[in-house]
Amino acid sequence: LVGVDDAPYIFLAHHSRRVGFLSLEDEWKLLADLTLTAGLRYDDYSDFGDTTNPRLALVWGVNEDLTAKLLYGSAFRAPSFSDLGQKNNPVSLGNPNLNPEQIDTVELAFSYRLNQNLQASLTFFDYEAKDVIEFLSDANGVTKTAQNARDQDGDGFELELSWKPMSQLRLSSSYSKQDATDA
Repeated sequence: LVGVDDAPYIFLAHHSRRVGFLSLEDEWKLLADLTLTAGLRYDDYSDFGDTTNPRLALVWGVNEDLTAKLLYGSAFRAPSFSDLGQKNNPVSLGNPNLNPEQIDTVELAFSYRLNQNLQASLTFFDYEAKDVIEFLSDANGVTKTAQNARDQDGDGFELELSWKPMSQLRLSSSYSKQDATDA
């Protein structure tokens, strides 16, 4: 093997990342059939900084067969090493000044057990994504460079059915519809 770390035409220079995090979560039983779960996660990345993301879940056991959930969450996607530093690529180049992608989501979910072997779930969702990383054309018209290029808003629903006709067999099916637009 030949080391090429310092070669002028290397695709991706040596890169390291230190990640530290702290996650807290607690659950409160507000009523016999109503539970609130709250969480907070802090992440610290050595190469781009830190981010804090909360989560909330309110779960109502309407009856033995029906559960309703109201969920809120915030999350992020760290830029990949390629997003940050690829070079000498004839098509796409990295950008060391990228921020993480951020997303806030709200969901309203219902889960209903039709019988012991058949369950249906319906989830409505809405989200706002910010600083989505995309490779945009450079002035030279040949290469593209990673940028925090756009925001995206979306909403939709997902319907799921799960049937277990025998102990060794489970059949699942889902249908989802999403409407997403550039903000």
